[in-house]
Amino acid sequence: MAITEHGDAEFVFAWDDTDADAIATAIGLRPQKLKISSAPEYIATAEDEDGLKAAKAVAQDGRTFTMEGYVVDKVKFKAAKSFDFEGDYYVIEGRDMDVESKEYRKGSFTGSQNDGITAVIV
Repeated sequence: MAITEHGDAEFVFAWDDTDADAIATAIGLRPQKLKISSAPEYIATAEDEDGLKAAKAVAQDGRTFTMEGYVVDKVKFKAAKSFDFEGDYYVIEGRDMDVESKEYRKGSFTGSQNDGITAVIV
């Protein structure tokens, strides 16, 4: 789909067609929404002799995600373990499929992304 953007040059259209096509081909879900949340993988604190916090170590961010969209290949959707998006490797840890009357089949994935993980061993 070709689009013409007008206005603020900083605006980024959410899904590039090639990204969405690649994800749909790999995992059977045509994405409509991807929410990525970041938080440190761990936070450690140390206390002094009075029980007051004296030090804190904060690890690099790990990410969790929820992706929603239309199921375009049921077999791939049920078997999907991971996908790539914008150079990051996402591990699928949960999935849901909605089946409704008079509606296309919808699905969602949840999972995580960590910089050190580049493959899923099955």
